[in-house]
Formats: sequence, C-alpha cells, structure tokens
Amino acid sequence: MTRSRLNTCLLAILFVLPLAAAAALSARQEGRTVWDGVYTEEQAARGELVYQDQCTFCHLDDLMGDAFATPLIADAFTLRWDGGTLGDLMIVTQVTMPADQPNTLTGEQVADVIAFLLQMNEYPAGDQELPADQEALEAIAIVGEGGQ
Repeated sequence: MTRSRLNTCLLAILFVLPLAAAAALSARQEGRTVWDGVYTEEQAARGELVYQDQCTFCHLDDLMGDAFATPLIADAFTLRWDGGTLGDLMIVTQVTMPADQPNTLTGEQVADVIAFLLQMNEYPAGDQELPADQEALEAIAIVGEGGQ
C-alpha cells in the first residue's frame, strides 16, 4: 500500500467514521428510525426496477449475493447496517455501486433502491418517500427490530 493511500485510509478512520457514528447517534436521539415508515410502496416498486437492472448480477434476484457481493437481506443486512443511518447506506451505495460502474446512479435511483431494500427487509412503508438527499437521510437511524 502506498504512503498516500495509507494516509487516506487513516484519515477516513480518524475523521469519517467518528462523524458517521455521531450522525447515527444524533438520528437515534431525534427518534426517527427505519421502523417509522420512511418510504412508500411506490418508491420501493421503482427501486425494485433499478435493482433488477443494476444490482442482480452480483446481489442476485433474492438479494442473497454471490461469493463476491454481500447479502442485502435478513441478518446480513441488519448486522451490517444496525446503528448506522440511511445516509450512511446512501453514501456507500452511491459511491461504490454498481460495482462495474460506481457512482453512476442518481440520488433518486439510490433512494428508490434503498426503499426496495427496506421493503425486502420488512421495514414498514409509510406515506412519504425517502428523500434523495444524503443529509436528510442522516436523520433516519437503522435499528434492529423493536428499535433496539
């Protein structure tokens, strides 16, 4: 690993991760979580179309992933994202996906895919769509069943 790449990784660990943790804590304190119906059924339906077009090659139709791509459903999803925010999920998705063309999905497409993932993980739908704004999504905590 080159020195500049190592420095970048260290900066991420020292500064970005604590900021993400602070955002997650703030979201929890404000009380909004994925259990509050933060997406609509219509948005999830649009997200499914984007997922089918852009994500199934690696994450598969059942969201269980292949040997390379992580599962996006059930315990794997919960364990990976519990304690984070939907803003964290948006950043990772937007910057790294799809794997063969990262950072090509629009904010709206990413928000729609997140809505689909929430639906598939049995978080309830509501009457307002997820915003496509990463900062607004920082206010929605991803917490385990029962808001724990």
